[in-house]
Amino acid sequence: GFGGFGGGGAANEPDARSEKPPMTSAAEGGRSSVTQPKTFVRSVGMMSEMEEAELQALHRRLQYEKEQLKEKINKTVGAFDEALDDLRAEKFKLEGDLKTTDLKMLVLYQELVLLKEFEKKDVQLAQKLEEKRKEKSDIVSKIAECQQKLI
Repeated sequence: GFGGFGGGGAANEPDARSEKPPMTSAAEGGRSSVTQPKTFVRSVGMMSEMEEAELQALHRRLQYEKEQLKEKINKTVGAFDEALDDLRAEKFKLEGDLKTTDLKMLVLYQELVLLKEFEKKDVQLAQKLEEKRKEKSDIVSKIAECQQKLI
């Protein structure tokens, strides 16, 4: 044939029910390895009733499959969005918990610093108390000596 234009009869041309229309290749003079498919659609007047019914059935089936795919995509996107919202809510909750924990740690650290200061003061006061007890003991023994000398 002459590239699908005229001469040569219908034996070489696929009919309208063909699932894969022929593609032209670069070797046949096209610009790229895949170009637009050639269309061989007969006019409605040339198709038999059975061919028209088959074409309509194919169209309905493809339309149904398209709607099913759209529904599946919408459900998948909806489920993804819902999961993303759940993750976002969990993230905010965890960030709040983390901030609360940070604040508790800060309070505990400040308490530890205070306790260390109190411990130093406590040790100093315990040493001072021991010194004063020794002084008292010395004074009591001196008083006892003085009382014995008076007797």
